[in-house]
Amino acid sequence: MANGFIGRPPDAGAVRRDFEGFVTELESRPTEKVGVVFGFAWGNEIYERDWLELDLTGSELRARVTEAEAAGLGKIGSDDLYIKLPGLGIERQYCHEADIHVTAADAEHPYVQAERQRWLDRGWEVYPCADA
Repeated sequence: MANGFIGRPPDAGAVRRDFEGFVTELESRPTEKVGVVFGFAWGNEIYERDWLELDLTGSELRARVTEAEAAGLGKIGSDDLYIKLPGLGIERQYCHEADIHVTAADAEHPYVQAERQRWLDRGWEVYPCADA
């Protein structure tokens, strides 16, 4: 079971800003790969068949999202994007409901707790989540 938090910002633009900051941080570690799945609903357009996890660097992730958005296939904050950070054992979901989920096997994971506090400091609503 994965545990963590859902952060809902006061404005949808904050989800985009969070994504941009997150990807910039990934780009600062150019050899690190993350597992990415384009989910509901742009996954329907991006993949020919199954929604397969892609191993991407931060730069590759930015390029894929930019291309998909430019083609009108989806948008951060309007469609689901799942990003696994295997080195940390966490997952971020940029949700179609204009919020962000951060989960790990342990809700007390330092990364999860740090994101929760960062969101609270920014005035976001934060909810616990438990996904089976």
